[in-house]
Amino acid sequence: MKIVISMFFTFTLLFSDYASDAKKTNEIFNQIPLSQILRTLTSEASKSLPMRVDRATRLRRVYSHKNTLTYAKELDIQDKEFAKLWNRKQQKTKIIDVMQQEDRQVICNELIMGNLIRNKNLIVQYTYDDVQAHFLFSHKVDKKTCKKIK
Repeated sequence: MKIVISMFFTFTLLFSDYASDAKKTNEIFNQIPLSQILRTLTSEASKSLPMRVDRATRLRRVYSHKNTLTYAKELDIQDKEFAKLWNRKQQKTKIIDVMQQEDRQVICNELIMGNLIRNKNLIVQYTYDDVQAHFLFSHKVDKKTCKKIK
């Protein structure tokens, strides 16, 4: 969440000459090529990484390729409290579901990122690895996903 807010303010500052309200901001972003927006976003976001998201999660890297923005996160599954839940199959599934839902809610409801997904076909991918860089899970958020979010 912090990184999304940080990116929103970065976008607003970088492109503040273009717009003073949300509607105009979206209109301006619709005129800027997605590749340029993603270059700026990843460059600015990378300056504050790694970033602690919560007790067990760190955002390690943000990068893009074509129309996909990837958030690479690290999950500390060895954290005592977190490990108690993670090591139970049913709880692990619930944790993954909750994390994916939170990612979807945050990105789809964020003004600029939601606009980029809906109007520029941005795909946001989340990858989760453990602290030893072993893959845990991943998921994508796209226009279709955001249409389901209320």
